Amino acid sequence: TKRAFTTRPFRAAVPEAAWVRKVEYVEKYGARLLDAVHGAMLNGSYAFGEFFASSLCAAAPAWCTMLDIACCPPTSEHEYLRH
Repeated sequence: TKRAFTTRPFRAAVPEAAWVRKVEYVEKYGARLLDAVHGAMLNGSYAFGEFFASSLCAAAPAWCTMLDIACCPPTSEHEYLRH
């Protein structure tokens, strides 16, 4: 289960319903999310990378948003270079 790969502080800070497992290979983090990740880790909150930062973001919708780039693939290989 996912619970086996998280620490108790992580589970206390992020409700399991807010856990988001990502499979993206490209990610962009803002300074505020990096600060949240750093603060969570200082408090002993750890989880596997594929759902740690994304779940922290999902648990804070007032200031953190996520977009799924898989929804809108570029129509040509050249569009990848423009994004």
